[in-house]
Amino acid sequence: MAEAKEMFPQVFDKYFNRTGAHKINLFSALNTRYASDGAFVWIKDNVKVENPIHVYFFSDGQDQKIISQTRNLVIAGSGSKASVLFSYHPLSTDYMYNNTVSEIFVEHDAYLDFNIFQGEGYDSFHTNLINAEIAQGGQFYSHTITLCGEIMRNDLHVKFNGPNAYAELNGLAMPDHDQHHDNTLFVHHKSGGSVSNQFYRNIIADHARAVFYGKILIDKGAKNSEAYQLNNNILLSQTAKVHSKPHLIIYNDDVAASHGSTTGQLDQEALFYMQSRGISEKKAQTLLLQAFANEVLNKIQIEVYKFYVKTLIRKRLQGEKVEMLCAKLGQCRLEPDFD
Repeated sequence: MAEAKEMFPQVFDKYFNRTGAHKINLFSALNTRYASDGAFVWIKDNVKVENPIHVYFFSDGQDQKIISQTRNLVIAGSGSKASVLFSYHPLSTDYMYNNTVSEIFVEHDAYLDFNIFQGEGYDSFHTNLINAEIAQGGQFYSHTITLCGEIMRNDLHVKFNGPNAYAELNGLAMPDHDQHHDNTLFVHHKSGGSVSNQFYRNIIADHARAVFYGKILIDKGAKNSEAYQLNNNILLSQTAKVHSKPHLIIYNDDVAASHGSTTGQLDQEALFYMQSRGISEKKAQTLLLQAFANEVLNKIQIEVYKFYVKTLIRKRLQGEKVEMLCAKLGQCRLEPDFD
């Protein structure tokens, strides 16, 4: 970002803080004031990027408590197509707080597949705001995977600025111990013919807590819009908690919209059936939870990344600690693991 401000001043000035990110909450205001650098990704008009763009964010406390203010800007020019992955990793087990703001612009008829992987340590705090604006005919796909972190807050705001645009927002969070994982979404249908889909799942264990708050606003002039929202949760202990609030605000009748939320435990009949076929209780539970998670993970479009996340989640469900598995590039296993 610091280099982009000097190298591409016209582009930078046109897009930086155009979404008014600093007005969203206290954390985004602090980021706007103090952030000095971050990632700048500009896909020019009509450019089709074949390979995914992977941006690594490493945090290293160096035996100190640190606060990081990161500001990112992603621009998908008209008619462009690309996949982008932002992944967050620890290099130490120190307490770290990462306050991130990302502004995303999907221009006319552009296609952007945007991924967030949060693999930070158990003592990490992360507030992550994403403000995305979609122009006419634009397509925006978002996948947020949160595996660890003491307190993780993801705010995803999507605004349709033109007709016939599409957004698909998916996420999976797996808090355990005393962790708190929060996904808060706001989708604003300003233009007609726009379609949005939200699909988020949580697996909550121990004394952990999860939050899903999904708000959809369909303006009076946004006729022929479609909006769908679903949140599913599994509680693995009597002390695990989830707060789920799907929310629709509709100002015209010419729309199709639905929302829903479910919370429960693993299907005991399915567990009994699998055990009657010689599968251990622990293995049966792991398989059922993998199947539950895979309905979200299968929507990830970057195949090698999808295999990697599935491997981490399988190891996590088997009781392994995964927060440091990808702390260094040399330790990353990005090939399929079928064991």
